[in-house]
Amino acid sequence: MGSGFSSPHVCVADEERRHLHYGEVALADGQLVTSGAFGWTMVVTGTGVTVREARDRANALAERVVIPNGRYRRDIGDRLIGGELNRLAELGIL
Repeated sequence: MGSGFSSPHVCVADEERRHLHYGEVALADGQLVTSGAFGWTMVVTGTGVTVREARDRANALAERVVIPNGRYRRDIGDRLIGGELNRLAELGIL
């Protein structure tokens, strides 16, 4: 098992909880611990009409989840917003 951390402090409405996805965590002696090879603990998702809107909603929700010593990625979706979404469409992938 990895290092322990306090349960995240989550200030979200019940309907928003569907956008919180725990990852490599386990419960050891009543405490959440990182348990995987990479140590990521949670993924926060968002929805929207555009990739930018979905990303912004996910980031806004992530700001309300507090995990001591947690690290947050804010670059998710940047490449799609920057033009790769169009490229995928051109290739017929979307």
